[in-house]
Amino acid sequence: MKVEVLIACMYQTDFSIIEKTNIQSDVLIINQCDTDKEESCNFLNRKGVECNARIIHTTERGVSRSRNMAIENAIGDICLICDDDERLEDDYADKLIYWFDKFSESSVIASRFVIPDNYYVKKVFWDNPLVINYKNALKISSWQIAFKRNHILDNNIRFDPEIGSGVTNAGGEEKIFLHDCLSKGLKVYYQPDIIGHISFNDSQWVNHLFTKEYFIDWGYYARRLKGGRFMAVLLSAAFAVKKRKEYGGTCSLWGAWINMLKGIFIKK
Repeated sequence: MKVEVLIACMYQTDFSIIEKTNIQSDVLIINQCDTDKEESCNFLNRKGVECNARIIHTTERGVSRSRNMAIENAIGDICLICDDDERLEDDYADKLIYWFDKFSESSVIASRFVIPDNYYVKKVFWDNPLVINYKNALKISSWQIAFKRNHILDNNIRFDPEIGSGVTNAGGEEKIFLHDCLSKGLKVYYQPDIIGHISFNDSQWVNHLFTKEYFIDWGYYARRLKGGRFMAVLLSAAFAVKKRKEYGGTCSLWGAWINMLKGIFIKK
C-alpha cells in the first residue's frame, strides 16, 4: 500500500510546505490562490526513497472543496488529510500501513496527534484502538483522518462543500464525512499511535467562534448531520445548554438557540 498526504492550504508559492510538514511520502497539495495551474516535482525522503509531489493551484474557495479536489486527484492507496499547521512524524506512513493492515476491513482510520496546551477546544485521544461509531465520530478532527481512497470513491463519499472553513463559521465538515462513511456501512477505527504534531495559530475560524454567524451555521450543520429539522432542533438545544459557559459572555442561551434555529429552518 502506498501513502499519499493530502494538504489543503492557501497562497503557497512553492513546495516548501513539504519540508515544513515533514512529508515522507507522496503528497498532493491543494493551494487556494488567485490562479489555476498544476506543478509537480520529485524529492527524496529521509530513507532515500523518491517521492512524488504535486500541487494544484486553484481559485476555488472552501476547505471542503479543496479536500474533494484532493480526493478526486489523489493516486495513493491510503490518503492522509493534512493541514498547513502540522508536522508529521518520520514514520507516519509506516504506522498507517501497519494499522490499515491490522484492521484490514477498515475504510477510515483516525490517528493520534500531539496538540499544544492552548488548543482552542478540548481534544479526546483514546489510549487503545477503538471502533468509531456515530457518537464518538463527533470527537474526531479532520487532521486525524486517513482513508482507503478506492473505498471513498466507490461509495461516492465527499466533504459537503457547503460546510467548513472558507464557507461557514461552524466547521463540522469532517463529522459529516465520517457520518456519511458510517451510513454507507464503511468501517471506521481509531489507533492510538502518534503520527504528528499540531501547532496552534489564531486562525480566522477561531476568531468567528460563537458569533451570530457561527450559531446560524451550526444550525445548518446540525440539520445536515441529523438529516432533518426535528432532530436538529433537539441537538441545537442540547448544544446551546452544554456550551453556555463558553459563549455566555457574547450572547444569551436564548439568543444562541434562536440563531441556530435560523440555520435549521432558513439557511439554504
